[in-house]
Amino acid sequence: MNHKVKSLTACLCLCITLAAGIAGCAFKGWSTRADSTVILSQDVLRQSTLEDRTVKMPQSREISLQQPTEYRDIMAIDGQHILYRKDHALYTMDMNGTNPQLLAKLDASEASRDGKKVMCLEKDQYFAYDLKSKSKTPLIKKQGQDGEPYFADEKGEYVSYFDFKHSNLNIIDTRTSETHALDFKKLFNLENFMLEDVKVYQDRVYVAAHTKKDGYGIYELSFDGHKRAIVKYPPEKQDGDTLAGFDLICGGKTVIFNGTYDDEPGIFFYDVDKKSLTKVISGGSDKEGQWAPFYSLSPDGTKIVFENILRDKNSVKSDIYVADITDGILSQAIRIMENANMPAVISLMAHWSDDSSKLYIKMPSSQDGSGPIDKIKEFAF
Repeated sequence: MNHKVKSLTACLCLCITLAAGIAGCAFKGWSTRADSTVILSQDVLRQSTLEDRTVKMPQSREISLQQPTEYRDIMAIDGQHILYRKDHALYTMDMNGTNPQLLAKLDASEASRDGKKVMCLEKDQYFAYDLKSKSKTPLIKKQGQDGEPYFADEKGEYVSYFDFKHSNLNIIDTRTSETHALDFKKLFNLENFMLEDVKVYQDRVYVAAHTKKDGYGIYELSFDGHKRAIVKYPPEKQDGDTLAGFDLICGGKTVIFNGTYDDEPGIFFYDVDKKSLTKVISGGSDKEGQWAPFYSLSPDGTKIVFENILRDKNSVKSDIYVADITDGILSQAIRIMENANMPAVISLMAHWSDDSSKLYIKMPSSQDGSGPIDKIKEFAF
């Protein structure tokens, strides 16, 4: 998200290393001070693998694209169409990778996660474009004191951008064009402040942020100026800690996030009611430093796809796994791809159908992971 005070480049250098084979994944159990979040000692993925021996491989097929496209330009795959951009215009292909059709001549920078809206810039004016109604909602003028606008929710109903001049996080409701301003000068100590991610979930605003005093945290914000800390990192470990992104599921009772928490890289599930944190997928470290896994969550919050990065002297490859999420617990993990060369982390390469029944992974044309995307792997659950 380019409206972050900190560049996303640092976040995208993160990746994942698990033990060879998912059943061998283990990590130590530990806890922080009594007033901090608690890590539970659980070998979650190993338990899942041992208990779920009857897990079946999903059905899969490979879709060859009539129009090979850069991975960044394939903006959404909803199970009905493939949305992509080319030559300052929006197009769709069918789910066989054929029959390209022009939708609109627009410069689109981003699509909502469900692929129903796109963010566009036209003559220094940002607007949200509804692909079904073909209507435009004006957002903001492009100007130096504002960060770029981004969709903050699955359906593109909310847009967020940061006003650097006034230190406000602005949330626009694209249905009503109403703007809500959150004064960060009152909400946070802005010394060495970094805004990592913004989400609107069930009409509530959540942010991942870093302050010099408190380190990293995930907060719920209200438009009347109140702040509630959901997840707090131990501030004494902040030099090596990271927070790449987060999601909320189970009605906001479970928070998923990835990064390095208290020097432990991984993907974490936080139980809001119990105030407990479980590392469900481990990261790794080598002489180049630590890295944490990236993931993509299904629209209904019941499945997660993540990658295990395999590094050697000459190449970086990925094993891709899918797991179920039931009542905030990870289960039934299964490897669906082995030794795949990816040009980017899985959160940028994966798309889900609207009903979460199918997963799509963009595949590059060359074996070394470079070149345009010329095929898509579909997995049906």
